[in-house]
This record gives sequence, structure tokens and C-alpha cells, in this order.
Amino acid sequence: MPEITPERLFQLLAAPPGASRKGRVGCVVLAGEDAYLRDLSRKGIVAACFPEGAPEWAVVRVSLHDEGLDHILAMAQSYPMLASRQILFALDLEALEELDEAAREVARERLAAYLEDPAPFTVLVLEAASLDQRTKLSKLLAEKAAIVSLDLGDDGPRKTQQSIPVIVEMARRAGVSIELEAAAQLADCLDGGLERIAPEVDKLAAYAGDGKRITSADVAALVPAAKRYSVWQLAEILATGERGRALAFLDSLLREGEEPVLWSARWPGCTGS
Repeated sequence: MPEITPERLFQLLAAPPGASRKGRVGCVVLAGEDAYLRDLSRKGIVAACFPEGAPEWAVVRVSLHDEGLDHILAMAQSYPMLASRQILFALDLEALEELDEAAREVARERLAAYLEDPAPFTVLVLEAASLDQRTKLSKLLAEKAAIVSLDLGDDGPRKTQQSIPVIVEMARRAGVSIELEAAAQLADCLDGGLERIAPEVDKLAAYAGDGKRITSADVAALVPAAKRYSVWQLAEILATGERGRALAFLDSLLREGEEPVLWSARWPGCTGS
């Protein structure tokens, strides 16, 4: 199964457990180090499988380091208690690659046997910081599992661009919407760093109010890292008569190191008081 987007994965998982084998997802691999995307993907998987809320006992998190593959596969093949399906998050997939060669091959064969006929009532989610595409294990998973990349990459422009749809989803979860231009602006301000962006989205959502829309002006006013905005934009905000937004933007400028003493040179007659 080729690498898929989280959104497509959630659509596939939303199918009932008794659906046909074609298109059914029995195993998911979350590959990457981004903590925010990992948490978002976990929540999305649970919501897709249990739209009305998951029973506590139907979502299990275990570690391959601690439990071992055989125990986890046995759990996957055990019927869930008082639930039509279960989700088994198996962390530390790298533990299989750390085994000696003979044990690693046995583990791969056992996983392959399970993936040939995965339990229809279990979504097995394997988590790894990275996958070495050269290994037999990675090739097996590329063929039999749905792989979701949790990394936006190191390339600045690409990372910034890929973070935009994630920001839109962040805003939706915070109860507001965000203009695409504002999402792009926020991504650019913080270099696509989702862990830094997430609290800023929460702050912007509170500023916009429930059910409202985050705009580019809101980002300019409230996000301190938006250093490319200058005191000249403060004049534009003042011209709208939005005093609260102007004060918030002024606070952002000061925290970024703007010198009040320079204002009199830019705006004759301004004393900075």
C-alpha cells in the first residue's frame, strides 16, 4: 500500500469493521519525529474508528521494547471486550531492527504472516521515528501497511507549504476557521514549526472568538515572530479604528525589540507617549 495522507487514512478507517477486505486498513505505520503530527494522527485514528467516542478499553498503547512483537500480535488477534473493534498503538518499531539478525528475521516473518490476514476487528498502529527503506521490514510494511509520514522535511519552503493544511486543521479543532493567506503567513512567520505554531493558533482562536475567522491582520497583530511586519503596518491598523488590535500589535513590536525612540523620526510629532 503506498504512502497516504492522514485525511485519506481517516476516510478508510471510517468504514465499518465488517467491510470488504479491499481497501480495509489492518495496519498503519506512523513514521516521523514530529510530536504534534503524531498526536494529531493518533486522535484522528481514534475519532475515525469511534465517531461517537472510544471506550477506554478499546484503545491500547504498548511498546515493542517492553512487550515484544509476539505479545502485541497476540493482543491484536484477541477480540476486544464490549466493542466492535480495537486500536492497538505499538510504539518503538525500531526495537525490531535492534534485534540480532536471526531474531530480526523471525520477527519479520511473524509480522508478515499477521499482515497476510490481519484481524478485521483490530487496527494495528506501528510507530517509528524513521524507516530505513533498505531493510526487509520497511519493504514489508511498504507493501502491506498504510504508511503516514509525520515529517514535513527540512527544506524551508516545502516545510512551510506543507504545514498550511495542518494549520487549517488546528484552527478547525480550536473552533474557528482561518484564511488560507493567514495560515500561510503564520507558517512563514514560524518556519513551519508545528510545535511553535500550535499555541499561536490557540491564542489567535481566543482572539477571534468562537465560530469566527482568523485573518492575516490577526496574525500580524498577535504573533511575535512575525518580525517582517513593521511599525508602518501599525499605522494601517490604527487607520481602521481597531484600537485593541493596534495595541496588541504594538505589544508584539516591542517584544520583538522595536525601539520606541525611533518612532518620532518615522512619524514627526510622535513622542512615543
